Amino acid sequence: MARKRIPFRFDELIDAATDVFASEGFARARIERIARHARCATGTVYLYAAGKEALFDLALRRALEDPTALAVEWPAPQPSRDEILVRFQRCLHGASHLPHLWVASERPDPEAPAAELEAVLRECWRWLARYRRAILMVRASAADWPGLVQRFEREFLAETGRRLASYLQARAAAGLILPVTAPASTAQFILATLAASALGLGVSGEASDRVPGARDEDAAVGVLVRGLVGG
Repeated sequence: MARKRIPFRFDELIDAATDVFASEGFARARIERIARHARCATGTVYLYAAGKEALFDLALRRALEDPTALAVEWPAPQPSRDEILVRFQRCLHGASHLPHLWVASERPDPEAPAAELEAVLRECWRWLARYRRAILMVRASAADWPGLVQRFEREFLAETGRRLASYLQARAAAGLILPVTAPASTAQFILATLAASALGLGVSGEASDRVPGARDEDAAVGVLVRGLVGG
């Protein structure tokens, strides 16, 4: 019979699993390593998850703030690869809302173009920072789970990039920002710059242990706004 939630430190276990998967990737991560990181016995992990795939699925869904990951009977069964991919896409689709960008891309004549642009870029930075741990898990596991990368690119990067490119093109055509000769490439460059800052990626592309904060946001957004509006 499946167990109801056990009063052990499940949140700490999921945090530990998320950290290990984000730094080592799925293939290299070991249950024993996750247990040490959570300061519990290896056997305790199996009270909550039937195996590494189940733990990876729970960690990824929790990092995307999926409420269904809270209502699980223990131990969580081993999901198939397809089940993990479907759940990830569903969670990502539900999380990929950027209302400032959507409204700005539909607004024909803003009163304060620079302030509007700043709000759009801050929204993108904060979205990336909010789901930082899930994105780092996907990056670290790209070789093992290319389907996760493909779904992230389709659900967030491609759609957000398309709308951001359209927004930039419209504002440039109206003379409200500097000319943009390649809107799609410019949008992808902006998202890559914001991601490097919000995810805490160094020059080598490795993630730092330090969680990015308000100063990182201000620096990245400030440079991009000045580059697009001048001054």
